[in-house]
Amino acid sequence: MDFFAEVTQRSYEQARRNRRLIDTLSYMRQSKGISQELVARRLGTTPERIDELEGRGINPTLQELHSYAVAIGVAIEYNVRDLNVK
Repeated sequence: MDFFAEVTQRSYEQARRNRRLIDTLSYMRQSKGISQELVARRLGTTPERIDELEGRGINPTLQELHSYAVAIGVAIEYNVRDLNVK
C-alpha cells in the first residue's frame, strides 16, 4: 500500500474511533438522565450546538469533547500506540 493510501485509511479509521467516542459520550449523557439543554447551560452554549456535536453536524475539538465530558460527569482517557508496530 502506498503512503497516501495508508494515510487515507488511517484517517478513516481515526474518524470512526472519534465517532464512537462521541456516540459513547452521548449514550452516557442519556443514561445519566442529563438533557442536552442542561449540558448546553453548563457549557455556556445552545442545545442546538450540543445536538450538532452529538449528531454528526460538527467535528469537535479535543477541548470541546473534554468540556462536554466534564459537563456530564465523566472523563476521557487516552491510549497512544505506534502505528508502525503491529
